[in-house]
Amino acid sequence: LISLDSWCLDPTAYLEKHPEARKVGLDGKAAAKTVCSTVMATDPEWMSLLRDTLIPAFLEKYGHPRHVNWDYEAPVMTSELACFCPRCLASFQAAFPEAGAGVTPEKIQQQHVPQWVAFMNQRMAAIAGQFRDALHRHQPGIEFSVYTGYHSDFTKHHYGVDWSLLRDKIDRAMCGYGRPLDNLEATRAVIGGMPFTLGIIAQPYEIEKRMPPTWFRPADVMRRASDATGGVLLYNYSTLDSRSFQSIARVSRVMKDYGPYFVAHDVSRRAEIVTPGWSDSEREVLAGADGSLLVVLMNTGRGAKAYAVQLPAGHGAETPLAGELAAGDFAVLQAVRK
Repeated sequence: LISLDSWCLDPTAYLEKHPEARKVGLDGKAAAKTVCSTVMATDPEWMSLLRDTLIPAFLEKYGHPRHVNWDYEAPVMTSELACFCPRCLASFQAAFPEAGAGVTPEKIQQQHVPQWVAFMNQRMAAIAGQFRDALHRHQPGIEFSVYTGYHSDFTKHHYGVDWSLLRDKIDRAMCGYGRPLDNLEATRAVIGGMPFTLGIIAQPYEIEKRMPPTWFRPADVMRRASDATGGVLLYNYSTLDSRSFQSIARVSRVMKDYGPYFVAHDVSRRAEIVTPGWSDSEREVLAGADGSLLVVLMNTGRGAKAYAVQLPAGHGAETPLAGELAAGDFAVLQAVRK
């Protein structure tokens, strides 16, 4: 994980040299170890320090990982990028002239929240691009991702992220949890074809809670895998039991055996498969480049459920087309052209 916190990317030396570059919060106080976001986005000296010193030190400290993630869930008024110094207020006014002269933190909160949300989203995207470029520069082939909520007005405001601005700034998009279908598909649409990883969580995830957490049923893990194009984010390993790991193993084997279906996530032929009594939330149909179909049935309910799969003309399957799934279980069958 990478972040702008001083334990991760320490700006102390820069701020000792440039104390005027400290971030200013809503209360007018300068932060001790956070750099103004206008400085981050525009100052060549800071950007050179990040690129040539801080990022290489980060990679060395963490053993040159193959994947670096920025978990960014920060409200636009209080995040580490939310600076209200004269530089940032002038930059905001230049970006949104309709805000008028004499912009203040109070006026922003009272009159210009939508514009400030857009401003902060742009800042986040700019810093994400800096992270990715520096990581790629020093370790070619490394993957850089962002984790946050699904694409929505809520995520823009409360998490500080507009996914539509990240299409050319990151290598992988990571979202979770739950399955708000409209927001999920909106995210998929704006990120383009980059790998899309979706999360599943065991509650409670805090290890200090003295109650047994939920477990990952096979059908629930498969639902996330069938929606994603880049695998599943599992949270949190320290709270999982053997049942969850068995579910992960089963889904992993299916993804290994039928990987191209999941990566392509071509659902254009979904209507060709008929499964009476099963809603689209309980099934997925993934098309293969060779004309085959992968049918995934997921019993996410609390009771056993019978199924009978009707294939399109000219297709056959080696596995049974009818049966019963226990609660929380899934079934996969491949329909190939005869």
